[in-house]
Amino acid sequence: MFLIQTSKTYPDRYAIRRININRPGFSGIDYQSPVSRQYDIKNLPRMVIYDNKVKVAEGDAARQWLIDDIKRMAASAADAAAK
Repeated sequence: MFLIQTSKTYPDRYAIRRININRPGFSGIDYQSPVSRQYDIKNLPRMVIYDNKVKVAEGDAARQWLIDDIKRMAASAADAAAK
């Protein structure tokens, strides 16, 4: 829910993209699918942050990057409001 709410609060800054790693007819999580291998997916859920098509963080670092980015935007907005 945190990611969905964040993307709704800041639609110009964040977008959520989901990918389906399962091949047709496969039951369960398909870690051997072409998509899983292409993106080196070994566990779920997985978060990856891209900025202008460049990967900036993934996994736990991606979560922290997002939290820090939201704090930076809030601080910037507070500074702008104070001026």
